[in-house]
Amino acid sequence: MTVEPVRIQLATALVAAQCRGRVIFEFSLGPYGGYGRADVADIQINTLDGYEIKTKTDSLKRLLRQAEAYSRVFDRCYAVVAPNHLKNTLTAVPDWWGVWVLGPQLELVRPGQVAPCGSGRLLMHILWKTEILMLLRQLGEKPDRNSTMSKLYQQLSPALNFKYRPRRMDTTEDLHDLRAVVRWVLLRRQNKPDVKLGQTVARWPEESAVLAPWPLRPEAAVPPRHAA
Repeated sequence: MTVEPVRIQLATALVAAQCRGRVIFEFSLGPYGGYGRADVADIQINTLDGYEIKTKTDSLKRLLRQAEAYSRVFDRCYAVVAPNHLKNTLTAVPDWWGVWVLGPQLELVRPGQVAPCGSGRLLMHILWKTEILMLLRQLGEKPDRNSTMSKLYQQLSPALNFKYRPRRMDTTEDLHDLRAVVRWVLLRRQNKPDVKLGQTVARWPEESAVLAPWPLRPEAAVPPRHAA
Protein backbone atom coordinates (compact mmCIF):
# COMPACT_ATOMS: atom_id res chain seq x y z
CA MET A 1 0.00 0.00 0.00
CA THR A 2 1.26 3.48 -0.89
CA VAL A 3 0.85 6.61 1.21
CA GLU A 4 -1.91 8.15 -0.92
CA PRO A 5 -4.67 5.60 -0.11
CA VAL A 6 -3.77 5.89 3.57
CA ARG A 7 -4.10 9.67 3.41
CA ILE A 8 -7.55 9.30 1.91
CA GLN A 9 -8.55 6.69 4.50
CA LEU A 10 -7.30 8.92 7.32
CA ALA A 11 -8.89 12.08 5.91
CA THR A 12 -12.22 10.29 5.56
CA ALA A 13 -12.09 9.23 9.20
CA LEU A 14 -11.13 12.73 10.36
CA VAL A 15 -13.88 14.40 8.35
CA ALA A 16 -16.43 11.93 9.73
CA ALA A 17 -15.33 12.73 13.29
CA GLN A 18 -15.25 16.51 12.82
CA CYS A 19 -18.11 18.39 11.22
CA ARG A 20 -15.97 21.49 10.74
CA GLY A 21 -12.35 22.09 9.94
CA ARG A 22 -9.80 21.44 7.24
CA VAL A 23 -7.78 18.39 6.36
CA ILE A 24 -4.68 19.14 4.27
CA PHE A 25 -2.26 16.74 2.57
CA GLU A 26 1.47 17.54 2.42
CA PHE A 27 1.22 20.38 4.93
CA SER A 28 4.35 22.54 4.85
CA LEU A 29 6.11 23.07 8.20
CA GLY A 30 7.93 26.14 6.95
CA PRO A 31 8.72 28.20 3.86
CA TYR A 32 8.20 26.03 0.77
CA GLY A 33 8.53 22.86 2.78
CA GLY A 34 12.11 23.58 3.82
CA TYR A 35 11.39 22.35 7.35
CA GLY A 36 9.58 19.25 6.12
CA ARG A 37 5.96 18.40 5.45
CA ALA A 38 3.31 16.57 7.39
CA ASP A 39 1.51 13.81 5.48
CA VAL A 40 -1.81 15.05 6.85
CA ALA A 41 -2.77 18.07 8.96
CA ASP A 42 -6.13 18.36 10.70
CA ILE A 43 -7.02 21.98 11.47
CA GLN A 44 -9.81 22.78 13.92
CA ILE A 45 -10.68 25.89 15.92
CA ASN A 46 -9.08 24.49 19.06
CA THR A 47 -6.34 22.20 17.76
CA LEU A 48 -3.82 21.70 14.96
CA ASP A 49 -2.91 18.02 14.66
CA GLY A 50 -0.22 16.44 12.49
CA TYR A 51 -0.10 12.86 11.13
CA GLU A 52 2.97 11.04 9.83
CA ILE A 53 2.24 7.91 7.78
CA LYS A 54 4.54 4.90 7.47
CA THR A 55 3.35 2.09 5.22
CA LYS A 56 4.69 -1.48 5.24
CA THR A 57 7.46 -0.70 2.76
CA ASP A 58 8.50 2.63 4.30
CA SER A 59 11.63 3.03 6.37
CA LEU A 60 11.62 4.52 9.89
CA LYS A 61 15.06 6.09 9.42
CA ARG A 62 13.67 9.63 9.16
CA LEU A 63 11.04 9.22 11.87
CA LEU A 64 13.13 10.69 14.70
CA ARG A 65 13.89 13.85 12.71
CA GLN A 66 10.30 14.10 11.53
CA ALA A 67 9.02 13.66 15.09
CA GLU A 68 11.25 16.52 16.24
CA ALA A 69 9.84 18.88 13.59
CA TYR A 70 6.21 17.83 14.21
CA SER A 71 6.62 18.27 17.96
CA ARG A 72 7.66 21.91 17.56
CA VAL A 73 4.63 22.85 15.46
CA PHE A 74 1.53 20.75 16.15
CA ASP A 75 -0.73 20.77 19.21
CA ARG A 76 -0.97 16.98 18.95
CA CYS A 77 1.02 14.53 16.85
CA TYR A 78 0.20 11.06 15.55
CA ALA A 79 2.07 8.27 13.79
CA VAL A 80 -0.07 6.13 11.48
CA VAL A 81 1.90 2.97 10.79
CA ALA A 82 1.70 -0.50 9.29
CA PRO A 83 1.65 -3.37 11.83
CA ASN A 84 5.29 -4.28 11.11
CA HIS A 85 6.37 -0.81 12.31
CA LEU A 86 4.27 -0.64 15.47
CA LYS A 87 6.83 -1.88 18.03
CA ASN A 88 9.65 0.37 16.82
CA THR A 89 7.35 3.37 16.43
CA LEU A 90 6.15 3.16 20.03
CA THR A 91 9.73 3.51 21.22
CA ALA A 92 10.86 6.02 18.57
CA VAL A 93 8.29 8.78 19.07
CA PRO A 94 7.69 10.69 22.34
CA ASP A 95 5.27 9.18 24.85
CA TRP A 96 2.73 11.94 24.25
CA TRP A 97 2.43 11.07 20.55
CA GLY A 98 -0.64 9.14 19.49
CA VAL A 99 -0.19 5.98 17.42
CA TRP A 100 -2.59 4.40 14.93
CA VAL A 101 -2.19 1.04 13.16
CA LEU A 102 -3.18 0.58 9.54
CA GLY A 103 -5.70 -2.03 8.47
CA PRO A 104 -9.13 -2.28 6.85
CA GLN A 105 -10.05 0.17 9.62
CA LEU A 106 -7.63 2.40 11.48
CA GLU A 107 -6.99 1.23 15.04
CA LEU A 108 -5.95 3.67 17.78
CA VAL A 109 -3.20 2.05 19.87
CA ARG A 110 -2.20 5.09 21.92
CA PRO A 111 -4.16 8.35 22.24
CA GLY A 112 -2.35 11.58 21.49
CA GLN A 113 -1.77 14.19 24.18
CA VAL A 114 -1.16 17.93 23.94
CA ALA A 115 2.44 18.81 23.12
CA PRO A 116 4.38 19.86 26.24
CA CYS A 117 6.18 22.67 24.39
CA GLY A 118 6.68 24.10 20.94
CA SER A 119 8.62 26.53 18.79
CA GLY A 120 7.16 29.97 18.34
CA ARG A 121 9.64 30.53 15.55
CA LEU A 122 8.42 27.58 13.50
CA LEU A 123 4.77 28.38 14.21
CA MET A 124 5.31 31.84 12.74
CA HIS A 125 7.11 30.35 9.75
CA ILE A 126 3.95 28.42 8.83
CA LEU A 127 2.29 31.72 7.94
CA TRP A 128 2.69 33.51 4.61
CA LYS A 129 3.76 37.14 4.41
CA THR A 130 0.29 38.33 3.42
CA GLU A 131 -1.08 36.57 6.52
CA ILE A 132 1.51 38.18 8.81
CA LEU A 133 0.64 41.61 7.38
CA MET A 134 -3.07 40.95 7.88
CA LEU A 135 -2.53 39.90 11.50
CA LEU A 136 -0.48 43.01 12.27
CA ARG A 137 -3.24 45.22 10.91
CA GLN A 138 -5.82 43.25 12.88
CA LEU A 139 -3.79 43.96 16.02
CA GLY A 140 -3.67 47.69 15.34
CA GLU A 141 -0.14 47.83 13.93
CA LYS A 142 0.97 49.58 10.73
CA PRO A 143 3.33 47.11 9.04
CA ASP A 144 5.56 47.97 6.10
CA ARG A 145 4.84 45.44 3.40
CA ASN A 146 8.41 45.88 2.15
CA SER A 147 9.87 44.74 5.48
CA THR A 148 11.76 41.48 5.68
CA MET A 149 9.97 38.50 7.16
CA SER A 150 12.29 38.58 10.18
CA LYS A 151 11.31 42.18 10.96
CA LEU A 152 7.61 41.34 10.58
CA TYR A 153 7.98 38.37 12.94
CA GLN A 154 9.67 40.61 15.49
CA GLN A 155 6.88 43.16 15.14
CA LEU A 156 4.13 40.58 15.54
CA SER A 157 5.51 38.48 18.37
CA PRO A 158 5.06 41.00 21.26
CA ALA A 159 1.33 41.20 20.51
CA LEU A 160 1.18 37.40 20.86
CA ASN A 161 3.01 37.35 24.20
CA PHE A 162 6.32 35.78 23.24
CA LYS A 163 9.72 36.92 22.03
CA TYR A 164 10.76 35.97 18.51
CA ARG A 165 14.27 34.52 18.49
CA PRO A 166 15.56 34.02 14.92
CA ARG A 167 18.19 31.46 15.94
CA ARG A 168 16.26 29.60 18.62
CA MET A 169 14.08 26.60 17.78
CA ASP A 170 12.46 25.61 21.05
CA THR A 171 10.77 27.62 23.74
CA THR A 172 8.99 26.93 26.99
CA GLU A 173 7.12 30.21 26.78
CA ASP A 174 3.34 30.32 26.69
CA LEU A 175 2.40 29.93 23.02
CA HIS A 176 -1.36 29.88 23.60
CA ASP A 177 -2.07 33.15 21.76
CA LEU A 178 0.23 32.34 18.85
CA ARG A 179 -1.20 28.82 18.42
CA ALA A 180 -4.76 30.18 18.45
CA VAL A 181 -3.97 32.82 15.85
CA VAL A 182 -2.15 30.35 13.57
CA ARG A 183 -5.18 28.04 13.59
CA TRP A 184 -7.51 30.98 12.92
CA VAL A 185 -5.42 31.99 9.90
CA LEU A 186 -5.14 28.46 8.51
CA LEU A 187 -8.91 28.03 8.59
CA ARG A 188 -9.15 31.06 6.30
CA ARG A 189 -6.19 30.35 4.06
CA GLN A 190 -7.07 30.37 0.39
CA ASN A 191 -6.64 27.18 -1.61
CA LYS A 192 -4.81 28.43 -4.70
CA PRO A 193 -1.24 28.26 -3.26
CA ASP A 194 -2.03 24.75 -1.98
CA VAL A 195 -1.42 23.47 -5.52
CA LYS A 196 2.31 23.52 -4.70
CA LEU A 197 2.35 23.37 -0.91
CA GLY A 198 -0.40 20.88 -0.18
CA GLN A 199 -3.78 19.59 -1.24
CA THR A 200 -6.86 20.50 0.74
CA VAL A 201 -9.22 17.52 0.70
CA ALA A 202 -11.84 18.76 3.15
CA ARG A 203 -12.67 22.22 4.34
CA TRP A 204 -15.36 24.38 5.87
CA PRO A 205 -17.89 25.93 3.54
CA GLU A 206 -16.96 29.52 2.69
CA GLU A 207 -19.47 31.01 5.12
CA SER A 208 -18.55 28.68 7.98
CA ALA A 209 -14.98 29.96 8.36
CA VAL A 210 -16.37 33.33 9.40
CA LEU A 211 -17.93 31.61 12.41
CA ALA A 212 -14.48 30.91 13.86
CA PRO A 213 -14.12 33.83 16.27
CA TRP A 214 -11.05 36.03 16.43
CA PRO A 215 -9.25 34.32 19.32
CA LEU A 216 -7.53 37.25 21.06
CA ARG A 217 -9.86 40.24 21.10
CA PRO A 218 -13.56 39.41 20.94
CA GLU A 219 -14.36 43.10 20.54
CA ALA A 220 -12.14 43.46 17.47
CA ALA A 221 -13.72 43.23 14.05
CA VAL A 222 -12.82 40.07 12.15
CA PRO A 223 -11.19 41.05 8.86
CA PRO A 224 -12.81 39.96 5.60
CA ARG A 225 -11.98 36.46 4.46
CA HIS A 226 -10.07 37.70 1.43
CA ALA A 227 -8.08 40.37 3.24
CA ALA A 228 -4.38 40.48 2.39
